[in-house]
Amino acid sequence: MGLHSKIIAGSLALGAYLSAAPGALAQDAPTTEPEATDAIIVTAAKREQNVQDVPISMNVVSQESLEDYNLADLKGLSQTVPSMLVLRTNSINTISLRGFGSSSANPAIDQTVALYTDGVFAGRARQYMAPFCDVNRVEVLRGPQGALLGKNTAAGAVSIVTNDPEDEFGASATMSYLLDREGVDAFGYVTGPITDTLSGRVAIKLLDDNGWIENRATGNKDPRQDFFNARVSLAWEPSEDFSLVAKFQYDDDRVDGRGMAGFPSSLPSGQAIRLVKSSSGQFGLTDFDAQRGHHGSITGTIGLGDLTLVSISGYEHYKSDSWAAASHADPVTFSTRFREEFQQYSQELRLVSPTGQPFEWIVGAYVDSSRHGIDNTIRYAGQFSIFTRDGQMTSYYRQNGTSLSLYGTGTWNATDDLRFITGVRWTEVEKDGFYVLRNDFGQNFIGAAPTGPFTGNLVDRQTDPSLTVQYDFTPDIMAYVGVSRGSKGGTFQGANRSVTAATFKLNPETSINYEVGFKAQPTDWLTLNMSAYRLEFEDLQAGQYVNGVLLTKNAGAARSQGVELVGAADWGGFRIDVSGAYNDAKYTDYPGAACTQAQINAGCVNGVTAVNGAGRSFAFVPKWSGRVQATYTTPLSDSLEMTLQAGAYLSSEYFVDSGTYNPFWGLQEDFAKIDVRAELANLDNRWSLAVIGKNIFDEITSSGVYPWTFNTPALAVYTIDEPSSWAIQVKMNF
Repeated sequence: MGLHSKIIAGSLALGAYLSAAPGALAQDAPTTEPEATDAIIVTAAKREQNVQDVPISMNVVSQESLEDYNLADLKGLSQTVPSMLVLRTNSINTISLRGFGSSSANPAIDQTVALYTDGVFAGRARQYMAPFCDVNRVEVLRGPQGALLGKNTAAGAVSIVTNDPEDEFGASATMSYLLDREGVDAFGYVTGPITDTLSGRVAIKLLDDNGWIENRATGNKDPRQDFFNARVSLAWEPSEDFSLVAKFQYDDDRVDGRGMAGFPSSLPSGQAIRLVKSSSGQFGLTDFDAQRGHHGSITGTIGLGDLTLVSISGYEHYKSDSWAAASHADPVTFSTRFREEFQQYSQELRLVSPTGQPFEWIVGAYVDSSRHGIDNTIRYAGQFSIFTRDGQMTSYYRQNGTSLSLYGTGTWNATDDLRFITGVRWTEVEKDGFYVLRNDFGQNFIGAAPTGPFTGNLVDRQTDPSLTVQYDFTPDIMAYVGVSRGSKGGTFQGANRSVTAATFKLNPETSINYEVGFKAQPTDWLTLNMSAYRLEFEDLQAGQYVNGVLLTKNAGAARSQGVELVGAADWGGFRIDVSGAYNDAKYTDYPGAACTQAQINAGCVNGVTAVNGAGRSFAFVPKWSGRVQATYTTPLSDSLEMTLQAGAYLSSEYFVDSGTYNPFWGLQEDFAKIDVRAELANLDNRWSLAVIGKNIFDEITSSGVYPWTFNTPALAVYTIDEPSSWAIQVKMNF
């Protein structure tokens, strides 16, 4: 047994022991959106803190805010959080923060923005796809979080905190009828005591959405979503010095059809994109995406005098199968199938000092062990634009990985107003990879040939430090300046047909962030937080298409810099929330970059420019983005109140074509999307009835496009964002 295996086995055993031993109270958090004067409690720094005291640029979205607009997943959430983008493709979703994220076209590589659910690390893109289920809040942390959270947080992290069981009976049911989609979005939970020391909670989420793009070839609308998610939680508190919270979630999610459509590339995007397509599928199979997942966590907390010992044991597993046409328009002659399975065991232990001391600290260790496999099949048959091909090829990718990290953070309270916060994390990641591309039958596809098998082993060790100086000008106004480093370990690429022995391995990417900011609550009604940053990456693991073939490689360097703002003003019955970002993201060193359309027009050949790509702006990154929302609440009688909301998400133009930056069909123009909500509610919070409108002026946008030159005429294939939608929502609390 190797060193990693011994450490993992020992830590899991210790974690199981701690989960059955006496300890301290579990962390609680509010479940409603606070007013500007209320404290928003977060655990971004592994302690419960008021968000106004945490020197990190972050957005916190509450359960109430998610439910108000039926924000079912991270894609919907991204429309409310500036600097955050979620891309949907044929195979996966990916998150980017401040412009940085992993390639959305290559599901084999690790993600640059890590997801955490109740403290359990989720680094695979597929783990981003399940809808929210009984979520207490979502904390979006911008900038490297290596010292605090760990690996794969080079650009930031998203932490999802779900609701714990309660020791008093409670139940709630929320039902939204989706008028345009003729579907239902439903959520409900029951919680309460089982014994004097044991409480439970059961939550269920159902989504039946019949899509928004009319597919005339099938007579259906795409994409049709059918989600079932359930979580069972238990909280055991036998004494004041011990708590145990165990949670298990099951996901069964299926999407039929895609929110994608191919249109003639001779049309500019403004004329091409419509909510109508004709895509009949191939060999009797229309597009689908099915995934089942299992997620478990056990959090044990033990009071050791003034110290607190926390154990988080995690289990992650999913299995998915997806099939998608490349053209998303008839005739469909080429389709891709991804079958993926992932399993991970993880264990974290941390020892936490008490607060209110001259020096406060946290030390800990984290280990995980994972297995990952992807089978990627391409099936083609028919007359293409310049050739005829009939056959099938499949690539097989397998990866086993282990990681170990040791970390510590400390806060020196030099004076009542001045704090020095430092941290460091050492991480070792070991991976074994295997890849082979085979011809199943028929002819090889153009530009592809059987290759491999390739095998590899890599061991990466990274040290990620951070230092922040924080100063309180008054009890309600603080400023901070900090520098932090993040990293993502080296990896293998294996989910495409362009892998060679020379490109099988990818180097680790590293980041460093310089940030200055302030957080202020100068009056009872005003909150204003602002930060300015410069985030620099080296060896960025970038995905690019070269002559229609995907290649993931290490770009030399890149940087983003900008300003972020979060504010709220609350005058009792009237409240305004504002968030916004300016982000200038560019490559600073990019040898071997793919030719842009302008360079192709100037004679660039072989798909790769001889000119360094330094200075090229990022695709998918608007320079300006923001959201403003107004909420008005007034009583109508002794028992009723009315709430009216209107919100707008605004974005400047940006490229959605990461291949050639084609300004003709690859540029998304600036836009504004308006949401509204009107609610009638019982004053004692027993019931509410609401009408919800999203994107009410039907602003049609695209979040991605790629060329498909094998059809005649050639196509531009767009990922089409959701148009306007209306829903009626009924909520009952018991």
